[in-house]
Amino acid sequence: MKTYKSHNKNLRIYPSPEDVFLSDIETHKKYLLPCSLLYLPSLDNSLDGYLPIIIPIEPEWGCVGYLTNDYHNYYSRENWIGYKIKNGKCSFIGDFKFFHQSAFENKPSLTEDEHSLLEGAITGHPIILNSYNLQKKRLTQLNFLSKILNKQNNPILFSRELDDNSSLGNWAQVEMPLSESAYIDSHGDRSYKRVPITQSGKEFIYIGTVETNNYVALSDDMYYGTQMLIFYQPEEELMLTTFEYS
Repeated sequence: MKTYKSHNKNLRIYPSPEDVFLSDIETHKKYLLPCSLLYLPSLDNSLDGYLPIIIPIEPEWGCVGYLTNDYHNYYSRENWIGYKIKNGKCSFIGDFKFFHQSAFENKPSLTEDEHSLLEGAITGHPIILNSYNLQKKRLTQLNFLSKILNKQNNPILFSRELDDNSSLGNWAQVEMPLSESAYIDSHGDRSYKRVPITQSGKEFIYIGTVETNNYVALSDDMYYGTQMLIFYQPEEELMLTTFEYS
């Protein structure tokens, strides 16, 4: 397994929104948090440049994109977020009404679930943003102290299994066109690789996973988030993120 636990040349943590989003920066940062910039050649010499790692502020419960079906597209749908990548920066693929607050805040009539999701977004956004900034300060201090003390106490900020992604997880059960192929893993066992495919049929590359609660800590003993899987299609300059849930 390859892991990064601190700011370094291969993982630049907490970049500014201006260094991550291609355009419409104010709208992007209302719903999405820049976590790091991953240097792709550190994983695969055939890849170039940096890939932004972005996590959504929503949802308080359920999946991202839940009940916002009118604003789904091929890449951004329930439990999946699509991004266009250009020169190490990204832009969200879709209408921002994909996100609960944008979808429901001006809707004249809400179901009970829609009202609950909107309420959670309105109250949760400032809490998550404050916690994100707090964790940014903590990790910056930890990174500094680790260098002085020659110890590494930082949480894992990025990881990649050398064999493959955990393709039998819940994320692979949510509707999304996937490619499947068998292979023999490092233990000599038969396993299966599942990756999403583009609209034109090209396979995405599995990049790795991020525990989102390591970037956004609500308190010392309560954390926000889940495991996020990252996929990249270099020819079409596309990134997909999806989320493992219980």
